[in-house]
Amino acid sequence: MRKYYIFFLQEEVYRDYFYKTSLLNQFFQAYLFNPNRKDLQQQFRYITRETPTDWVRSLKEKRMLNQQYLTETNEYSIEEISVQERWIEISCESLAMVSFFFFHWLEQIDQNCFVIEQDGHRHGWLSPLKKTYRLQMVR
Repeated sequence: MRKYYIFFLQEEVYRDYFYKTSLLNQFFQAYLFNPNRKDLQQQFRYITRETPTDWVRSLKEKRMLNQQYLTETNEYSIEEISVQERWIEISCESLAMVSFFFFHWLEQIDQNCFVIEQDGHRHGWLSPLKKTYRLQMVR
């Protein structure tokens, strides 16, 4: 069973640290390992925002997160979802299962999410940075 953490980041952090995934991964690993360190707590609260708990609750009520994916030989599902104030923990067999069951729904409401695997080897953004170009009219 693998555990994944989904952190909800401020828009500014998403833009400024999009290409610095290793740095964010190191920070979140340090925070998870030392959650009582005051300096890490302050930084964590500054760069993250609250989990959209109403959205997660509505998915659970609709049973969207309890669906199971069947293959010829195995049956997979998300084993556990723990909703914290500023992140979500998911226990599942694989990243593919988390993506199939959860990321699809999350991406529809929030794209400023950073995901790490418990061991820290896999990490990254939920979705790519979307560049917006503004055209200005010249008079």
